[in-house]
This record gives sequence, structure tokens and C-alpha cells, in this order.
Amino acid sequence: MWALMFTAFIIALTLTTTANVLVTNSIGAFLTALLAWLVLRESVPAHTWAAIALAKAGMAVMFGAGLQADESRHLSGMLIALSVPVASAINIVMLWHSAARIDLMPAVLLGGLLSAAATLPWALPFTATPRDFAILAVLGVIQLGLPCMLLVLASRTLRAPEIVLLGLLEVVLGPLWVWLGAGEVPAGATLACGVVILIAVTGNQVWIWSRGARVADAHGSG
Repeated sequence: MWALMFTAFIIALTLTTTANVLVTNSIGAFLTALLAWLVLRESVPAHTWAAIALAKAGMAVMFGAGLQADESRHLSGMLIALSVPVASAINIVMLWHSAARIDLMPAVLLGGLLSAAATLPWALPFTATPRDFAILAVLGVIQLGLPCMLLVLASRTLRAPEIVLLGLLEVVLGPLWVWLGAGEVPAGATLACGVVILIAVTGNQVWIWSRGARVADAHGSG
């Protein structure tokens, strides 16, 4: 699953815009919650379903007004990107189910090695400069490796739907960084969607924290 996500994500970015890829990936929140319910029989709190629904409503606005799908390459990119949330949902449910019994941190490394091996034929001959390799190394550690390791660690304490709901922040921050660093200006609907997602994620976490505080107070008073 890691190898599939690593590979499909990069290929999709070569075919369509960052916003298209990230919004397509964002359906992972719903898929993860659904898969956790079907496979693990894990009850998903109503407030988490509500947060997912609110986030998806914002994404629907972006799909309707802000995404580019008028060329075949954009559609191809989005179809390839669709494999990422499917693999992510399977991966997160497996992580959550196995975290207490198996150390799945090495799976991140194995996924990277498998992805590199699968794409090596298309990378030859290498034309990257030393500066390019330095940038790629930094991205590999900070932008890819570290977040994936933190996701594995988070799976030991957070519920599967909560993990992927927090991951929706990428839909907000991804287009923002590309806008600031590469000049790919997001549509107004993209910015509006980002605000809605922030409200959904923040609201869900505030509900969780407030409920935890109430339970702690009840136990303390008891």
C-alpha cells in the first residue's frame, strides 16, 4: 500500500494539478471510516461522520468550480490519484488493527524501496544535478518519510477515521505551498474549500478534547 501511494501520487502530479490530486485523495476520509466500520466493526462517532460530511461538502464546491478536468490528461491524473485514497484507507485500517501487535514502521521503508524499484526504468538515465539530488533528499526525509513515520505512530493512539480526517489538512496546505512556491494560483473555490475543511477538522478535534475533559472530570469527581 505504501509503494502504491508513493508511486501513484507522483505520477498523478505529472498529469494534472496539485489541487486535483489532493482533492481526489481527500475521499480517503470517507473510505477509511467506511472500511473501519465494515472490517473492524469500529463505531464511528456521529461528530466524526458530521466532520467528514462537512469536509466533503466543501470539496464538492471545489469540484464544481475550482478543478480542471477539461483535458484528458487531467482526467487520467485524477483516475490514477484515485488509487491513493483507496490504498491509504486499507493501509490505515491495517495499521490501526495491527499497531498493538506488530511494529509496522519498517513498512514505510519497504514501500519506498518497492516504489523506487518499480519506477527505476523510467528514471534512467539520471539527469538530475547535485542540487536536484539535495532537494530530493530533503523532500524524501521531511515531506515524505517523516510524515509517514508519524502516521504509523499516530495509528497507535488515534482512531482510524480521526487520523485520515487530520490528513485532510493536506488539501488545504498543499495548494497553498504550491501557490507560494511555484505560482500555481488556486481557484477561489479551492480557498473556500480549505476554510470549510479547517472548520470540520478543528470542530471534530475540539469535540474529542472537550469530551475527554468531561470524562476526566467525571472520574475525578467520582
